[in-house]
Amino acid sequence: MRLDPAQAVVVFAFEDGFRGKRELHCNPCAARRAASKFKGMFDFTGAAVFYCLLVAAIFLGLWFYYDRRDYRRFERERRKTTFHCIRCDQLYTASLGSELCACPRCAHENTRLKF
Repeated sequence: MRLDPAQAVVVFAFEDGFRGKRELHCNPCAARRAASKFKGMFDFTGAAVFYCLLVAAIFLGLWFYYDRRDYRRFERERRKTTFHCIRCDQLYTASLGSELCACPRCAHENTRLKF
């Protein structure tokens, strides 16, 4: 089995129980060439950034989904028109879009309050 010089230095360093580290440091490009076969994989920083962006996207997606769902669910309940009965002095509300509404206490037709 024939090895190129870069692989031979790395193999020597590992076979010698790391006593031959001087050989590995003499050729700094050897470690880069030996590790070049792992170029297709993510490095740790890239993987951490990708993971953080993925988690942020999931949280933003969930936040947007539940915000829209709650808005649609409670918008009709929140939007009310306020009325004041001129006969019995009662304040009451009705659904949005009502211009006239009967008082729940005395049944008098009243117009909505305008601010």
